[in-house]
Amino acid sequence: MISSKVSGVGKSVRVLESRLKSIRMGLAKAVLETAYDIESETKQNTRVDTGRARASVHVEGFGMLTFSYTAAGNTYTGGFTKKAKDPYEAYVGSNVEYFVFLENGTYNRAGDHMLRNATRANMPKLRENVKKILR
Repeated sequence: MISSKVSGVGKSVRVLESRLKSIRMGLAKAVLETAYDIESETKQNTRVDTGRARASVHVEGFGMLTFSYTAAGNTYTGGFTKKAKDPYEAYVGSNVEYFVFLENGTYNRAGDHMLRNATRANMPKLRENVKKILR
């Protein structure tokens, strides 16, 4: 009987698995960093009366605990109804009922669009970070 051994890809597979793990970690980190940048910019551009709206802006990523904050001497607890399904997803926003009116406006007040503008401003940075990670 005669045979020929075909091998040599095991090491390549291990290298690829290691690289994939590094890519996954990098992407998850990039998503959270972008979310925190959006949070920061949104807070900077949120009007302040009592400070509750600004204090309520927060990030919720995969596996994060419930958010709480204190404004004007009162403590508030609660998160978003939507939860991140995986490490490549995060939510930035506010659980204050009237934040939507600050963001989008009302019939007699124009919206400030702090969250929308912060998201738009930070998406190019996320795209660049993803390109760097995938190189």
